[in-house]
Amino acid sequence: MKQKITVLLLVAIIVCSSLALVACNGSTDEAKVQSFVSLDINPEINFTVDSNNKVISVYGANEDGKVLIYGEASLVGKDVEDAVEQVVQLAIDYGYLDENNSVVGTSVSANVDSDKLLAKINAVVEAASTDKLAIRADVSGSFALNRQYENFKKENPDSTISKADFKLALAASETGEITLEVAVTCDTSKLLDIVSTAQKKAEKYATEAYNDAVAVANAVYEQAVQEAETAAYVEFYAKRIAKIATNPEYINTVYYGGIYGMYAGTAAGLKVVSATAKQVEKISDYPLNNTQIDEIITALGISSDKVDSLKDENGNITISSIEAYANKYFKNQEYSDELKSKIDALAEILNSVQIEVQASIDVKIGDYSTEIEAAVNVGQNLVDTLESSLSAVKAFLPTEFQVYLDDFKTASTKVMAVIGGEEGAMENLDDYIAELEGKANEILNKMKSDLTEEDKKEIQEIKERNVSKLSEAKTKFDNALLTAKDEAENLLSSQKEMRKSTK
Repeated sequence: MKQKITVLLLVAIIVCSSLALVACNGSTDEAKVQSFVSLDINPEINFTVDSNNKVISVYGANEDGKVLIYGEASLVGKDVEDAVEQVVQLAIDYGYLDENNSVVGTSVSANVDSDKLLAKINAVVEAASTDKLAIRADVSGSFALNRQYENFKKENPDSTISKADFKLALAASETGEITLEVAVTCDTSKLLDIVSTAQKKAEKYATEAYNDAVAVANAVYEQAVQEAETAAYVEFYAKRIAKIATNPEYINTVYYGGIYGMYAGTAAGLKVVSATAKQVEKISDYPLNNTQIDEIITALGISSDKVDSLKDENGNITISSIEAYANKYFKNQEYSDELKSKIDALAEILNSVQIEVQASIDVKIGDYSTEIEAAVNVGQNLVDTLESSLSAVKAFLPTEFQVYLDDFKTASTKVMAVIGGEEGAMENLDDYIAELEGKANEILNKMKSDLTEEDKKEIQEIKERNVSKLSEAKTKFDNALLTAKDEAENLLSSQKEMRKSTK
């Protein structure tokens, strides 16, 4: 893993600029983004701010953050100090800030003097104190952030990125527009653009469950559309087989449609598997075993009767639930050598647990063997069809035809090895999908160069005809999105009402 990160860092500076440009929409608002401000109370709220200190976007970075701002008047357009004041007051009103949790973590990453804005934010936070509640701003970072930051520095000792900028890089990577390995090499302005654009597009009700459901629904529908569009190329180029005698130049391109379908169809099927697996098998939400839990309890020094405080809403103890507890617990304690020892011990244990959990998840990829085999068979069936239909002219085909077939067989072998739970199986599956998509795009570009405008028109008509038959798939897709939206809004509304009633 370390070697992979090192390689990515070496090329990241070259590709960072183009990635950031793709991620940004080039609007006037995005061009003015100057600062990233984060409040970590649990809830965690992130803002992007313009050069006039006006809020451009606001985002609940965790579920409690979404609960807090759900249904509230928009903070966009307000002075960031007023927005921070409002968020802190909401946190008090809904019981997130109380005598047991009176510290607000603050962070600012900016193109200009971040320290000056940070000082203003801290002053606003602490000014919200009352006679009964003394609120303190803290810039040291949450336990979870510090663990990630320290692990990153160990793997990349030459990196000089600050903790605040690392947090911005994390936020950028969580948008899906850029990897963390690339994000840590980009300048602040590019990351601000990425984050602000994503935050503005994000639905206010977009809980983690909603995003997971949407990802799976998108993958399933995109697979159906991909199959319909791929079939158009396969059909078009298949017609050339019978015309080779009168059009001998077709021998150089007759296999294009089948080769494209082979790679594109397999990649689309595997993307559904990946999206589904990621929804179910998450490192942070994977239930820990008793041995792991005992080590964590010992490191925290808590009694067995307080174990329930480590559980999530499903009654499980996970890396995520441990970090949520640690974030709140450690920041509200007076710093001491003993506390530091606890923090270091817990971080070390969670680092080990994370490796163990990843290994367990890699093995569980075998649970998706049927779906993976089905996706690979889509391509293999096209391999068989191509070899059969072109057997009479195979000796006259360009050598690249066989190269494409051999490369697919190699890719298929690697994909099928994932089922065995090889180390890094989940991550490897995404890499293999990217390889397949790369090959599909390569042949797609060749087809675009080969086709006349009349050919393209014919293929487009076939595509539209095929896609028009996807009414059932489209209905399922639309219903899945509506269901996910309703469930997310009901969850946020009920959680907010519950906090209001128990306050």
